[in-house]
Amino acid sequence: MNFPLAVTADWSLSSASGLAPRVDALFWTLVVGGVGMVALLGTLNLVFLIRYRRGSPARRGPLAIATWKIETGWIVATTVIFTGVFAWGAQIYLDEERPPAGATVIDVVARQWMWDIRQPNGRREFNTLHVPLNQAIVLRLTSEDVIHSLFVPAFRLKQDVVPGKVVTAWFIATRPGSYRLFCSQFCGTAHASMIGEVIAQTPPDYAAWLKSPRGLPVPPAPTTPPQ
Repeated sequence: MNFPLAVTADWSLSSASGLAPRVDALFWTLVVGGVGMVALLGTLNLVFLIRYRRGSPARRGPLAIATWKIETGWIVATTVIFTGVFAWGAQIYLDEERPPAGATVIDVVARQWMWDIRQPNGRREFNTLHVPLNQAIVLRLTSEDVIHSLFVPAFRLKQDVVPGKVVTAWFIATRPGSYRLFCSQFCGTAHASMIGEVIAQTPPDYAAWLKSPRGLPVPPAPTTPPQ
């Protein structure tokens, strides 16, 4: 089996789509909030263990505030925070599922072990997706064999691709460059080699590429899933 990519941790993952900063903001809020909560509770536990250890002279009399007030305040505060985080994440999810009107539609057919891509003018490419910058792109996806999953980390884009069904995903590329495209769902013995790239270009460069003579246009992909 061929493994062309080394798996490494990349904490400086580039952000190259309109949605990526919003996803990152939510992610790091959860990380920082979670670490802060664990640190706070751990510190309080340590302080209480030391202060109220057996034989300690610390005061153990009734609290100045009724316990039910403390518990009510804690429950209300955490409920408000968690509900706010849920609403934040739900809004991002809904925006991910609602492409803007007038978006450019590109057909993508997944099969073991490649991505078959058809541009709006019928031009075909394999494992490479050219897109214009700052324009909404809708990927219309289906699979010819098993479940695949299209994943572009720099765009914070991931969508399962199911055989016998057409699904969509959309994004707006905001930075020019070449970005890795993976299948993130195990799909067979050569799953690790099912990789590609997304090439984000300026609109003039993209238009010139579409009209270039390299490769012959082919008929558009069917809009219904294969039977």
